[in-house]
Amino acid sequence: MTINTPPPVGSRIEPESSDAGISYAAIRRFIRRNSKLILIGGLIGATAGYIYCKTASPIYTARARILLSEKPRSVSYIDGTSSYQYTLDTPQIESQSQVLHSEQLSREVIGKLGLLNDPELQGTPGLLSRLKEYLSLTDGDQGASKSDAMNSVIAAFDGRLGTQRLGQSYVIELDVLLAEPDQVREDRQFAHG
Repeated sequence: MTINTPPPVGSRIEPESSDAGISYAAIRRFIRRNSKLILIGGLIGATAGYIYCKTASPIYTARARILLSEKPRSVSYIDGTSSYQYTLDTPQIESQSQVLHSEQLSREVIGKLGLLNDPELQGTPGLLSRLKEYLSLTDGDQGASKSDAMNSVIAAFDGRLGTQRLGQSYVIELDVLLAEPDQVREDRQFAHG
């Protein structure tokens, strides 16, 4: 004769393990118990998505493809014949990709397109710089201020510039992300001109 005694106080009763997994009834009970929380979370997510869609500005992409020239390499065989093979020089392609991100090239593009005064690339000044400007602590150092402005525009431009090698080819794809479609058109003219 077996006597069922209750477990001691404070001990956990482990449910019998089931290999079937979670049942549909358990899922329905969970949804029924937490329906208000699920509804509130869904409404908050939908509201945040709607606000973002209404306030976000569209981003346009200027895209160009650059074809690097292939360098033939002469190969001599044992029988005295020679031929040319075109080899894929990966370090050269990576070097060209890094040149596209160089500060000197960025300065030339910014100067030619007049992007130094572009509010999109200047960003908003921080609290400390606005406080210094208000207290006129930066008036005596205009040269450094202009250099800092150029450096921040270069950093913003470089952050919007993307380069990617297309497969195993000699083609590098160059992308620039901008908020104004007119700037995209100017960039295309710069790339072709």
